[in-house]
Parts: sequence; structure tokens; C-alpha cells
Amino acid sequence: MKVIVHNVMELVMQDPNLSHYFHYTDMDLHNKRLAHYFAHITGGSEEWIGKPLNEVHCGMFIDHALFEQFFECIRSALTNKDVLTEDLHADVHKRFLETVR
Repeated sequence: MKVIVHNVMELVMQDPNLSHYFHYTDMDLHNKRLAHYFAHITGGSEEWIGKPLNEVHCGMFIDHALFEQFFECIRSALTNKDVLTEDLHADVHKRFLETVR
């Protein structure tokens, strides 16, 4: 999962619409939480124990389009590592959107 998180965040940090949200972020802590979150949305056994993501992102002016851009980074990283097949894409996308709204 660490490799996937690394790959996702590499894509995110290359995106000028997303990268500025992480300039003052403790990336080690963020990546640890993101790995746990990915295990949750991909159907792993881990339940999400963090704050609801809509609360975490409240006040950051992140709209639906930005969440979709972030999800595209997730999809790309998971597809490149052969973790996310097209069959699972819709389910993971649905779980992602449910947790960020």
C-alpha cells in the first residue's frame, strides 16, 4: 500500500490544481492515513477510523471537480499497479465519493 500511496501523491504533487493543498502538510502522517483510507475504499478489512473526510476538508474550498481530479490520481496509480480492474473501478469510485461528501 505504501508504494501505491507514494505513486498517488507523486501524481497529485505534479498537478497544479491539487499540489498547493499539501504545501504545509505533514506528508508522513498524511500518507499513513491515506494508506489506511485506501485499504478501506478498496474493500480491505480496515474500517475508516479517522474523521469524516467531508469534515477534514471543510473550509478548504475543494469542490467536486477537485475530488474527481484526486480520484483520477488514485485510479491511475491503482490501475498502473494492476490493483484496480475496470470491474472494481465503479465500486471504488462510489466508496470514494461517499466518504468525501
